[in-house]
Amino acid sequence: MSNSQRFSYWGGVLYGTPLLLFGILTWSYDFNGLFGQDSHAYYQYAQELKLYLTTGKTPGNFYWPKLYPFLGAIISTTGMHLLTVMRLLSLLSLLGVIFYTNKIIQEIYHKDGKLWLFLGLVLSTYFIRGGMLVMSDMLATFLVVFCYWSFVRFMNVRRVSFLLVMVVTACAAFFVRYPTLPLVFVPILIAVIVGLRKVKYNWLIAVLFLVGMLSVLLVYYPFFKYITDEFFRRWSFSNIFSRSLKDNDGQSFHWVPNSIYVFGNLLHIGYLAIGVFLLPFYKKIKGISLFFLIGVCGYLAFISGFSTQNYRFLMLSHPLIMVLLFPAFLRFWSWLKNKKLHWFFVGGTVLFNVMFFIYSFGKTYRVHQNEKEIVLALQALHSKATIYSFYVDQSFLSYGIENEVKNLYLEEYKTFEKGSLLIFNVTKFQKQWEGTTVMKNWNKVTQEYQLEELVSFQNHWKIYRIQ
Repeated sequence: MSNSQRFSYWGGVLYGTPLLLFGILTWSYDFNGLFGQDSHAYYQYAQELKLYLTTGKTPGNFYWPKLYPFLGAIISTTGMHLLTVMRLLSLLSLLGVIFYTNKIIQEIYHKDGKLWLFLGLVLSTYFIRGGMLVMSDMLATFLVVFCYWSFVRFMNVRRVSFLLVMVVTACAAFFVRYPTLPLVFVPILIAVIVGLRKVKYNWLIAVLFLVGMLSVLLVYYPFFKYITDEFFRRWSFSNIFSRSLKDNDGQSFHWVPNSIYVFGNLLHIGYLAIGVFLLPFYKKIKGISLFFLIGVCGYLAFISGFSTQNYRFLMLSHPLIMVLLFPAFLRFWSWLKNKKLHWFFVGGTVLFNVMFFIYSFGKTYRVHQNEKEIVLALQALHSKATIYSFYVDQSFLSYGIENEVKNLYLEEYKTFEKGSLLIFNVTKFQKQWEGTTVMKNWNKVTQEYQLEELVSFQNHWKIYRIQ
């Protein structure tokens, strides 16, 4: 097989695998991309935005950045189904990440990275999953990668147009996911410094740039104050070394402290199952890759102080780490070829990651199915009564449940309406949410009211009627 045929083959595998997986999940397993509270929140807000665009009805408040649901709403006005649009935004963003990560590798190292990206991106369970869900993570990751691609091009050809693209892309990334800021700040700062050294009256441009930044901060002061307040509320230096974390999501306990968790891109099998094999082949990073390392380290330091461990956060940095590890992979691949073990290694890596994907995504799929089962059970009851619930209640509107819903986390209720429905999973909640309004409400309703069990599910979820 010639080199051109080999590159064409790996290109087909690289881009065909996500498309094949998307098709299998959609048509064989009826998976629609909705999973968990965040996913449903994005979809429902996109529905409100679409209604605003078509009727003028003002949408409600939204906790997260709005660009992802806004893009979904705009595109869906063409006649495409909104849920399909939002799923395709994630899928196409995944393909875009793969394409531009390879472009960066080619620009920096003058080598093709398709095999490496297949092993480290496409076979990465936690990463490819982001392209299958109705979530903002993969779109934000694409914008970060495109920002870094523009940075590499700017550093090589020094065109102002690439700097402008960087700024626009970085702003878009921020309004898709706020935590992208530490990642995109570094290349923009370096590009501005490099650019100013090459033009006349650089002091004047620097002053105008600072004035522009201050103007933006003053105009959007309430917005940035909200962001900083939220940051300091959830970020603490002590969290970096802690395994036990407590915040609005309750109490959580982890195997490793945050300072270890942030290296999950390299060490966790959900991201890079072959990461430990590369350690003996690692060498000092230099050249333009050093700026990638600074950006990644800054971002990892940033998320290490948060009061939660969520491997979704590592998705933003994973393609950049793949760029940094590419030279180590080349040396490792050469060693494998000398030992005639390279194709055994590829086959073993594929088999291991497929098995882990089945196991890991199986848990995601079970949550998705559980949401559907609870909704179907509610529809079968034909009840218009108020529903008290937590965790699964976010999915109700997505599937057409129009009952009044009272969330057990948002308020500690003094009384409960008799005849209303209660959906709860005491096995799942009693430890993580101990001492919070969730368990306080559960304890109150079980002590002061009679509960008639209407429906019981295998995973300990139950639907009760309060009497």
